[in-house]
Amino acid sequence: MFTRFVISIIMICLILVFILSCTKYSTKVQSNETLYQLEGKQIKISSILKKSGEQIQIANPGKCLIKSDTIFILSRGVKRITIDKTNIKQRKINDRGKIINIQTTAGEVIQVLSVFGETKKQIIIDVPPPPSYIPFVEVEKVLVEEYDPDKSVLSRLVWTISILAIFVVVLAIQMGFASMGQY
Repeated sequence: MFTRFVISIIMICLILVFILSCTKYSTKVQSNETLYQLEGKQIKISSILKKSGEQIQIANPGKCLIKSDTIFILSRGVKRITIDKTNIKQRKINDRGKIINIQTTAGEVIQVLSVFGETKKQIIIDVPPPPSYIPFVEVEKVLVEEYDPDKSVLSRLVWTISILAIFVVVLAIQMGFASMGQY
């Protein structure tokens, strides 16, 4: 009798952990005009439709960062590079004082995700590996997966109450049968 009770309690705990770990995402199509509202946020994007008609599928939906009129695809990782300051022709800085790109003396424009470090002679930056960024001007539509906390909380609550009710009934039946067997 005691082992059934312990197993039931363990099962209740495992099912509750499973239910509480579930999250709900809803998929929304965003045009490039509405992407400006997501500036500075990490979002999950499953595909990008470019104005040229090319469609870019992102696996699992990938984490992306909207920054400075550009979509950075972070799920492919970042690359850390070091640039000598003598090779820098110009730095483009946004209104918050962050470096968004660097133009080298060779004419190459490097998109900057973040500055890792800087000395008197060189700068160490994190950049997306190509082709991990897409400017807004090339984007027609984006399929964004957004976390919907209201749906998630409600569904968790319903599932939790349902599972608890089932296990309470099962435990009551087991306890009832166990006590009846003793007399």
